[in-house]
Amino acid sequence: TERLLAVFDQHRKVEGDEHILDIDENTYPEEYRKVIRWLNRAVSESVIRRTMDVEDEILAELEDMERRIAGMGKTIEEKDKVLEEKDKVLEEKDKVLEEKDKALEEKDRALAEKDRLIAELQGSR
Repeated sequence: TERLLAVFDQHRKVEGDEHILDIDENTYPEEYRKVIRWLNRAVSESVIRRTMDVEDEILAELEDMERRIAGMGKTIEEKDKVLEEKDKVLEEKDKVLEEKDKALEEKDRALAEKDRLIAELQGSR
């Protein structure tokens, strides 16, 4: 069977037509020659040739779609990374604002204490 599979060796493609393989059937055992002749007849029929050409076009289109989808996936990954970075920046801003609010609260308390002390000093005169 390995010898029969050698019939499909893609290194034997005919230049200019990837559907045809250059096969010398005399190099194969008699029982394989029948299969080789069937394959040669199939490739020489115009309907089968057109079918193979259409299949090639469909495969090329599918490969192109795969490439575009892969590109979209990369774009989505990049956008996700940008969004993650933005989230980190927003978290940092939130922390800074919290610290600022705490500092303002401390300042308000200190001012209130100062006002209380001033009022207390003025009341004791």
